[in-house]
Amino acid sequence: MKSLSAFRGVRGRAFPLAVLAGILLSVEPCSAAAEFQLSAIVRSPSHFVAVGSQGAILRSEDGRAWSNQPAVSPAHLRGVTFGDGRFVAVGDAGALVTGTDNAGWQGIESLGSNALRHVAFGRGQFIAVGDAGVIQSSMDGLHWRPLRSPTTANLRSITFGSGRFVAVGEGGVIVTSSGGNKSWTRVDSGSESCLRSIAYGNGIFVAVAPNRSVLTSWDGLRWNRHSTTGDAYLYAVGFSGREFVAVGCNGRVAMSSDGQNWRPHEIGSRGDLLAVAGTPERMVAVGATGAILLPVAEPATRVLSFKTPNSPNSGTSKSGIDGQRELLDK
Repeated sequence: MKSLSAFRGVRGRAFPLAVLAGILLSVEPCSAAAEFQLSAIVRSPSHFVAVGSQGAILRSEDGRAWSNQPAVSPAHLRGVTFGDGRFVAVGDAGALVTGTDNAGWQGIESLGSNALRHVAFGRGQFIAVGDAGVIQSSMDGLHWRPLRSPTTANLRSITFGSGRFVAVGEGGVIVTSSGGNKSWTRVDSGSESCLRSIAYGNGIFVAVAPNRSVLTSWDGLRWNRHSTTGDAYLYAVGFSGREFVAVGCNGRVAMSSDGQNWRPHEIGSRGDLLAVAGTPERMVAVGATGAILLPVAEPATRVLSFKTPNSPNSGTSKSGIDGQRELLDK
């Protein structure tokens, strides 16, 4: 196994890690990771796993030192989750790989030709979603079956919370199921934005789009749309166990306890961040420039204020971020 002592940048350069709460942290270059773009990350009880281009699978106990796991698929892996002692990652052309600490990683037969964008675990089952509205279900991460989908839109992200799976995608599409392998229904999001990511925590579902839009819901069925004039192009959101952490273009990072009021953190330009995961004490973001350990910071006084429409579903908008910032294929 090849050790990546400080996996941070994809070009072999040294970057400052972050400036948060007046603390400057630095990182070391790692040319061995130069070929990888990381698209997803998950935290198990013991360690992080990040996945990305060329079937890359990386592991870290602390978010600082990373080891490269043997690739078992050449596909770009775009989503990863952990449940019932097993990691499951999905990617392009229906690629699916799974691993455990005892047995290592293995490739599973492709689940069709459509890209799978994300995967979640809940109620004892894995649910994967992807392009053309694909929804796949598995009880063990090894044997999968397709489910009837209420949409043909590309689904970008899925989460489980409060006994319910909720998936989001392009065109503001939101689909949900109370049992995963039971029937799925489409609900009105009140938005036509490309919803890139969704997370659940503090009793709230939070979805983000890269056009200054954030959606929140208490039940996954009725949604409130919030918007800001601030510079907040968000591509992914995760829950630390205490609050939501959102990341986006050019190293954008913001934190919120309710999905409406966000504290921005400036970490400098380090490329687009595409996923984030971890604990209150240790959150890690990944993206075009590798992995970034986000230090714990005291709450800032400056807040990103989101305006909440009077109606839960009032107003739709296609305007906002430039088309080049959509990054729909990342």
